[in-house]
Amino acid sequence: MPILTFVHCPSSLGSACVEHKDSFYFERPDNYFNEITHNGILFFLCILGIVTIATFNMAGVSVTKYVSSVARFYIYIYIYIYIYTYYF
Repeated sequence: MPILTFVHCPSSLGSACVEHKDSFYFERPDNYFNEITHNGILFFLCILGIVTIATFNMAGVSVTKYVSSVARFYIYIYIYIYIYTYYF
């Protein structure tokens, strides 16, 4: 929630707060961008995530265009079953 960027965090929450210019907040998006730009592996993984999601969406659009939305639904169900069966 964007409102949490401007809400000060009470000191009793400890590690749930992010320090920014001698104050504590619930979250600070500028810290996230700072971490991404200063960490090459994190930047690479963010770009890889964007490319993966874009590829998945383009594949879904192509399946819907050339086959049917029902086939797309069954492919998504198979992917979720595959992921939860083999990776968890």
